[in-house]
Amino acid sequence: MQPCPVPEAALLPHIRMARFYDTEKAGIWGKTALRTVSGYELSFFLNEGGSLFLDGQERLIHRWDLRFSRPGEQLCSLPPYRCCTVFFDFGSAGCVGNEMLERIPAFFPGREELEPLFRELVNAFVKREPGDLALANGLLLQLLAHCVRLQSQKERYHPATCRCMAYIREHLSEDLSLERLGEQTGYSALHLLRLFRRDTGQTPHEYTQALRMIQARQLLAESDQTILAIAQASGYSSESYFQSFFKKLWWYFENRIL
Repeated sequence: MQPCPVPEAALLPHIRMARFYDTEKAGIWGKTALRTVSGYELSFFLNEGGSLFLDGQERLIHRWDLRFSRPGEQLCSLPPYRCCTVFFDFGSAGCVGNEMLERIPAFFPGREELEPLFRELVNAFVKREPGDLALANGLLLQLLAHCVRLQSQKERYHPATCRCMAYIREHLSEDLSLERLGEQTGYSALHLLRLFRRDTGQTPHEYTQALRMIQARQLLAESDQTILAIAQASGYSSESYFQSFFKKLWWYFENRIL
């Protein structure tokens, strides 16, 4: 039997499109129309701002968040935001069920180190030189594996730790004392501290400072806000304290983020 060569474009997973998307540059303002997802979609958000509406529930977008959508799901969004998105499928059989894909949640925090992988994937898909589509497929599989591993890690966390992490991400500019976090999770401050440290290897305060440093660095680089405004948005009431703290310790806390 004569072997039948498989063209590079027919490799699975099949990437239909990969792109960078900036709602401001695209002139998108206001809530987008509700749409039905036709294939699999994986988005990686590059900045703070905007929100998604998944299953009727609004999710605020933070930098490095991931959105994973399956065929038939409905979603819309509220700009502004920037992201990398990959649209793909696994063929007709893959759309019925895929063990790896079923383990990926619809929306969850990602990590900074995923950004170069997304950028390389989009660039390879756009260039379309020999070998680029195979490279993009390999990068997509690598990204999906990262998503599964991130979710598996979170599944090992105590529910109070997960609630605490989610609350911190949603209220970075507010008072995030251990006592307040305990109230939000239903645990005493001391018990929450023990659970959080056991699960993550750091305290809620260290986790909070890491996220604040990352947000502050982004705002300093990409916004026209004053130092005081950025300090307050990042949870610091004193501009001088924020400047001193940022200069000395942003690199340390950024390497402590989960």
